Amino acid sequence: MTPELAAAIEQEAAREGISLRAWIANAAQHRVLIQRGVRAMDEYQREYGAFTADERAEARAWLDRIQRAGGLS
Repeated sequence: MTPELAAAIEQEAAREGISLRAWIANAAQHRVLIQRGVRAMDEYQREYGAFTADERAEARAWLDRIQRAGGLS
């Protein structure tokens, strides 16, 4: 880990009012959930075929709405 990354993590943890250990655990949990989602989408596509352009556009629009509402960061 670079010193710059370590400093950024410490700053974010302090800004959120949590320990460095808690911040890292939250980041790791977030990464695990993302990876599980990616694997689930891969499995779905192996079974049912690739997502269509319309399905991808619908998913992007849904994510945009969620992010604008502050639901994902």
